[in-house]
Amino acid sequence: MRGRIAILGALFVTAALELTPAPAHAQSLERGWDAYLASRYSEAWRELKPLADRGNPDAQYYIGTMVQHGHGTRAHARRAAEWYALAGRQGHALALFALGFLLFYGGGDGEGEIYADPNAAAPWLLHAAQRHVVPAQHLVGRMYRDGIGLPADPQKALEWTRRAAEVGMVPAQFDVGLLLASQPGLDKALEAYKWFELAARAHHPGAAQNRDRLVERLNSQELRQARAMADAWSPQR
Repeated sequence: MRGRIAILGALFVTAALELTPAPAHAQSLERGWDAYLASRYSEAWRELKPLADRGNPDAQYYIGTMVQHGHGTRAHARRAAEWYALAGRQGHALALFALGFLLFYGGGDGEGEIYADPNAAAPWLLHAAQRHVVPAQHLVGRMYRDGIGLPADPQKALEWTRRAAEVGMVPAQFDVGLLLASQPGLDKALEAYKWFELAARAHHPGAAQNRDRLVERLNSQELRQARAMADAWSPQR
């Protein structure tokens, strides 16, 4: 679980740089986030905390990240969740995902620990997915696939997982391949091959083996068509 949290922490850092803060607070947000990236956590806290207290959702998300990971303050998953919720209720996409992810897997320890609760995570993750947060789309797809936190629904699982795959998320490409390969029909086999091929080119574990299992369902012409589909694919923007 801690490994998942660390990976998502790195994702948040990268994605947060793409946010455009409100002009009135832009300089403080920029100074605070620059200080955070430089590991000057006390300085980052001084810049960001007053903005968060005044309701700025970007600053609330940043403070939540600092509190979750213990940067400049004691790590406390419950308090981090409170900051994420404040930003998420204002429509902050990354905060919605951060809270949903934290609730889904659980995190922290001691008095600040949050226990995994996929049912509580579902609405936050759905909102994040609807706001085009790609890892949220992938996770929502898995929730629908497995019936965890959301009712099992193969069509919705495929829909959400495909959205993440289409922008280039390799694990989602692999999962779309699995979903399609389990369905009958030539069109499903061709598309499943395409996604497995793309995941295999990115060296995703198991992708090449699953792709090769589809060969017996395709004749030579169909196999050329499936490979051409993979060659022609490009990520959506």
